[in-house]
Amino acid sequence: MVHAGDRVLEIGAGLGTYAFFAADAGAAKVWAIDGHPVIHVARTIGRLNGYADRVTFVRGWLPEAAPADPPDVVIFEDFPPRLVDARVWRLLRDMRRVGLASGVRFVPAAAELFLAPVESARLAGDLTLDAEPELHGLDWSVTREYVAHAAHRVHVPPEALAHPGVPLAAVRFDRPLEAGACSGEVVIRVERTARINGLAQWFELVLCEGVRVSNRPGELPGSWGQLFLPVDPPLDVREGCVLRVRIGAQPLPDGAPGWLAWDVTSDAGDRHGNEFQAAPLGVQDLLAASRDAVPRLNDAGRRAAEILGLVDGQRTIGEIASLLARKDAGRGRPELEELVVRELRDKISTEGITRSGGRAP
Repeated sequence: MVHAGDRVLEIGAGLGTYAFFAADAGAAKVWAIDGHPVIHVARTIGRLNGYADRVTFVRGWLPEAAPADPPDVVIFEDFPPRLVDARVWRLLRDMRRVGLASGVRFVPAAAELFLAPVESARLAGDLTLDAEPELHGLDWSVTREYVAHAAHRVHVPPEALAHPGVPLAAVRFDRPLEAGACSGEVVIRVERTARINGLAQWFELVLCEGVRVSNRPGELPGSWGQLFLPVDPPLDVREGCVLRVRIGAQPLPDGAPGWLAWDVTSDAGDRHGNEFQAAPLGVQDLLAASRDAVPRLNDAGRRAAEILGLVDGQRTIGEIASLLARKDAGRGRPELEELVVRELRDKISTEGITRSGGRAP
């Protein structure tokens, strides 16, 4: 995966574990980038363990945090249970925009998605599909539809699988991905009489030739978990019953995968799920998200625009708060300074910032 002399970039480094592994494997230079403050902990761990001369830690995301020198290897393992969602799709797109994808070895290099029907009354109950209809004296029945159309990150017990699983889709990370890259249609013959409560989806990562890692139920404990797509109401099927399953993602305007939809057809009945129906949206929410909507800032938006307009790379946080105080006599300086810090979080460069004013992007 990593050879002596390689330049390695880890995206979403967290505590820097894979960056350290890459340095141990002989990488000449390693960049570890992450937009969250945890990167400061990773930098400290690197310094304490003698990696400071080989691993550079950068807080930020692509494309702004891209290294000046092109890497030979890119490491990324922060996958959601569905493998590729809008965030991951845009990350891979941004890598190509800054020229990081040409001739680069990806770790993992590829992945394969698998799907299996699930029988688990406990899991369905945990997701409130089978909860008491009048818990605490309230009628919660309206929430069932939202839960039944949501895709859930769970840990599926291996014994709940009513089939070992079938391949759904395969992707390679060195190629541009379509929104439907993780979509597919499969036929599953159920191996035992069961009450199907949902579908479990997991993936197998190809780290390099001959080395694979899977989050199949029961194989790999950790944060990945599996994707659970409810089948509601449950399907009562007999051994040998054939399920025809189709899973797809609606493309977003920029081409990224959006809402998931799934269909299950069988002799026992048909079931359908769509993440859009799980979103508690009102008419005004839908209108506000349309391309023809005319946006108007609310009070919070006007304050954010005012604060961002005062950031010039020269003024300090305190000076910006003082300018705001001239128009807002009802708030004290400490409150306004906290407001400025909160509004600028994740919007300014923290690399090389100084006490006398800091350099903004």
